[in-house]
This record gives sequence, structure tokens and C-alpha cells, in this order.
Amino acid sequence: MMFTTSIVIVGLYFEENRPLATGIAVAGSAVGSVAMPFIIQGGVDIAGWQGALVTLGLSCLATIPFGATYKPVPMKCKNERHESIIFLT
Repeated sequence: MMFTTSIVIVGLYFEENRPLATGIAVAGSAVGSVAMPFIIQGGVDIAGWQGALVTLGLSCLATIPFGATYKPVPMKCKNERHESIIFLT
């Protein structure tokens, strides 16, 4: 759920170095995918599966403020009649 959003946001914020920025975002996702089973197993060992799921849910919930800090990106819309700037929200 967060992966798709992060790739879209990276694509909107970067023009010149978009492939590099997307590559870094995808690499970070891959590292998280490799590390997550070990983190979850550690949580299960410490707090049981219920505690591990609650912790995982709270960690996902904690990412909401980061998403709220994104600003609208001004984009130029070229039309034959006029050129205008729109904001994606």
C-alpha cells in the first residue's frame, strides 16, 4: 500500500533525476522487504503474534504524518491556446 504511493510521489517530485530517485525508492523497498520477516519474527518471539501485529499496525499508522507533509507539485499544462500551471493535490 505504501510502495505504490511512494513511487508516484517520487515520479512527481523529480524531473531531471527521476530514474535515480525511483531506483533509490525501489531499492529501499527491497531492503525493507528483506528485513521485514526478521523484524516480525523478532516481534513474535518477544510479544507473541498479537503483539507483533499490533506493533506492525502502529508502525504503519506512524507513517501518516510523513504523507501529510507532501506539498502539491506545480505542473505546467501546455495547451494550444494558453499555458497554465496546475497543482496536483
